[in-house]
Amino acid sequence: MVSDGKKDSQADTVVVTLRDQEGNRRPVADAGGNQMVDELSTVTLNGSASYDPDGQPLSFRWSQIAGPAVVLSDGGAVRPSFVLPDINQITLFTFELWSEMARWTASRTP
Repeated sequence: MVSDGKKDSQADTVVVTLRDQEGNRRPVADAGGNQMVDELSTVTLNGSASYDPDGQPLSFRWSQIAGPAVVLSDGGAVRPSFVLPDINQITLFTFELWSEMARWTASRTP
């Protein structure tokens, strides 16, 4: 906003986009395949097929986005696990994996 001392202007916005560093590409998140398991089973999620095309180390972040809440052993691990609750019906549990490096984030929901 600017002012001439008598009236103020309307607000204006600007978008600043940071250019990609030369040769630095987004990582690829791979949350693994779908699984069908029995109640009370331990389920292990597997993000080990995720990679960075430039060979940089990755960090991981798993989030549950659907289904009855469960507790992951370590939401920042490549292969976290959880125990399915005692539910007597077919139930979907959906998780999202974010693979991150310093400048990029990729996500995939199996």
